[in-house]
This record gives sequence, structure tokens and C-alpha cells, in this order.
Amino acid sequence: MADRFDLEDKIHAAWHTSNDIELIFSHLCEERIKANDAENALMGLKVLHDIRMEELWDSFKKVHRLDEYRDWNPLDHIKTKEDLEEYVQACVEESK
Repeated sequence: MADRFDLEDKIHAAWHTSNDIELIFSHLCEERIKANDAENALMGLKVLHDIRMEELWDSFKKVHRLDEYRDWNPLDHIKTKEDLEEYVQACVEESK
């Protein structure tokens, strides 16, 4: 399940789109790429940006427990001591 750090990572990743557009634009202005290639790159970038934003929105819903994540509890799967130990170990690994 996503936490606030996952959400922050997704927000930062969304800013990459702006840098990518700037790079394509500068190459186009310097005539280092053809207009048709820039158009194709921008169309691909749009698809990539849409995917990034969908992931960002999904992480937001997970962190704030909205919609399909409303009743989700990260501790529901813990039934035994071993389950708890696995969960704690995973949390430790994620924090590294």
C-alpha cells in the first residue's frame, strides 16, 4: 500500500514531463530534430504523462483511503507471529 513517501515520489516523477518537453523543444528550435520527430516524441510523452498521472492519482487514493481503498487496512493480513515479523521486516527494508 502506498504511503506519503510513495505519493511524494509520484509527484516528483510528474515534474519530469516538463523537463522532457523542454528538451524536445530545445532540440526542435536548434534544428537537431525534425518537426515530425518532435511531434512523435510529444505524442509518446503525452501517453507517458497520462500513465504517470494515473499512478499519482492511485497513490493519492491509497494514502487517503479513498474509493476502492476506503476499507483497506494494511494489517488485515497479519494472522500469526510470523506474518507480523514479515510485515515488520518489509517495513524496515522499505525505510532503507
